[in-house]
Amino acid sequence: MDLLLNSHGSFAKYCTLLDVRRNVNRLLFSGFWMGLLCINWSCSGNLEGIDMVYRQDFPREIPAAASVLFSHNFTIPEISSNAQVFYKNNQVAEADIKRIIPKFARISARFGNGDFVFVNRVFVYVYPVNQPDKKIEVFYRDNIPVNTGNIINLNPGIADVKSIVGSERYSMEIRLDLRGQPGQSIDALIDFSFFGVTSE
Repeated sequence: MDLLLNSHGSFAKYCTLLDVRRNVNRLLFSGFWMGLLCINWSCSGNLEGIDMVYRQDFPREIPAAASVLFSHNFTIPEISSNAQVFYKNNQVAEADIKRIIPKFARISARFGNGDFVFVNRVFVYVYPVNQPDKKIEVFYRDNIPVNTGNIINLNPGIADVKSIVGSERYSMEIRLDLRGQPGQSIDALIDFSFFGVTSE
């Protein structure tokens, strides 16, 4: 009986230690993500500069029978940056722009028709026209919730893309990794913005 009680006591202590370790891991994990959020906030929220806002249609529909076995890439070639227009409207010179960083992005189903429950991950890249080997990640989202609905909000990267977005034109690649088939074709678009930093 004593042995049984001792074994139960040892098991209880083990469970308590396991719970403590789990809680510590959760705190560390939460702290890690809070740190990332703070970094992203400091990259745009506390800086002075100008917004560069865009909207682009997907070049084709997301097909109803899209396979989960492959990534699905959508390329938007030669987007007009309108950089000089943004500079002029905000009364800044090109030389005043220290860097250009990603700020905001979301993918939505046009007219609200469609549900992105089938999308698991999204990665968005920009690159100089006709130079896809020089692409840079600007937005992303991992493990998209199944209840995301007809809008996917993306996280901004931290790369300086002034040499790309600050040029006359640039291209964009959107990569979707799926967890299931769409079941219907979806006409999608992406809204996104960059932040031209003038003072840090």
